[in-house]
Amino acid sequence: MSEPTPEAENPNDPGLSRKTTPTWEMELLVSAGTIVGLLQLPSLLDVVHAPLLNGSSEAFSFLISATWAYCNLVLYTLIATFLVHLCLRAYWVALVGMDSVYPGGIRWEKMRMGPVARALATSNSKPIPDAIEAADNRATRVFGIGFGAAMILLMPVVLALVGLLVAWLLDSAFGPRLAALSFYIVFGAVLVPLLTAQLLDQQLGKRLVPTGWPARMLAQIMRPYRRLGLDSSGNLLVGLFASHEGGRRAGLIAAAFMAPVVGVLMISAVANSGRLQLGNDSGWPRADPSGGRSVVNDFYGSLRGDIGKRRPMPFIPDRVASGDYLPLFVPFIPRLHTHAMEKACPDVLAANRSAPDSVASLDCLARISALELDGKPVAIVFEASTDPGSGQRGMLAMLPVASLASGRHEISLGAPVRRGENPKRYRIPFWK
Repeated sequence: MSEPTPEAENPNDPGLSRKTTPTWEMELLVSAGTIVGLLQLPSLLDVVHAPLLNGSSEAFSFLISATWAYCNLVLYTLIATFLVHLCLRAYWVALVGMDSVYPGGIRWEKMRMGPVARALATSNSKPIPDAIEAADNRATRVFGIGFGAAMILLMPVVLALVGLLVAWLLDSAFGPRLAALSFYIVFGAVLVPLLTAQLLDQQLGKRLVPTGWPARMLAQIMRPYRRLGLDSSGNLLVGLFASHEGGRRAGLIAAAFMAPVVGVLMISAVANSGRLQLGNDSGWPRADPSGGRSVVNDFYGSLRGDIGKRRPMPFIPDRVASGDYLPLFVPFIPRLHTHAMEKACPDVLAANRSAPDSVASLDCLARISALELDGKPVAIVFEASTDPGSGQRGMLAMLPVASLASGRHEISLGAPVRRGENPKRYRIPFWK
């Protein structure tokens, strides 16, 4: 192989062109080293999110879910960035390697193709050095844009965390109704001044005297946002890309990059809820917690898989009951049960805000559950308890089953639902 000319050499690597991005080695190191850790974080985030959500009131649940969603968006954006970057860098490495093995580019005269196909291929083909440079720049561009977008998305996470703190303060001082508005209060207080200042600057900025007080006031409003990265001009990575590619083109590329990330998150959420079915042409029924002929694994302590779910299920130890009593654990989910208590026993809920009475609350929750065994009401007493597997708070009921005949039996109880949802009942089959 002939020695490369000095003009074609890279001072860091004699085998690469001078036009090669000087950070390519660091890019590969960061992508490969970081992606392994990032892939572990979404599941860890779910482990933290589920108990927080299931132990919070309705006023806090929206903020917790919003923070979880923003964190997932940042994580999946970074994961997608590093995955795409590794693939693009691998393509670039392959081009550089193949060019060193087969110098001179593609020999079209030796390709088995017709004259029309050859003419079309040669007209669209670029020299290999140009293709290598384009692949190199494409990989660096994806690395920078994805990282810059993740930096911008971190700010909503911070705002959501501030919203949680404000919600806690408002709940302590004024009650849950005002705390539910904390998300809008925080985001409005932070974003409205920035959006207003940017709009005035775009519409009236050319008419303002740079040293006048209106221009100075707009600058004072926008300066902290730029330092915090809420303004895209304050993000060097995004600013470089947008200024060279143009605002409209940059927006379209960013939307094209983010759309698959958001789509994956939405599909994942639907799949985790059990509502996603593909190719179910046979009409086979899915496992329905309210169906009379479904044996849902989450109803049994010995069969439960992932216990960190967004809506935990009541459960008994196993599908086969043994002994004189059958323990039934019913999770207490404040964001759902509080709504039911407001309708069933508002006096108990109102009294609890000033002087909590656990006995009255447990009796109220027992009435809401309306427990039935084989279709007949069962007078039971709820005891406050905790799920040892997940730490979820809940109620324990000991069902007398000593006199039951051998065969199939069914426990039925009311399921907590969101505001506006139709009432549902869990149906838990078991055998004796």
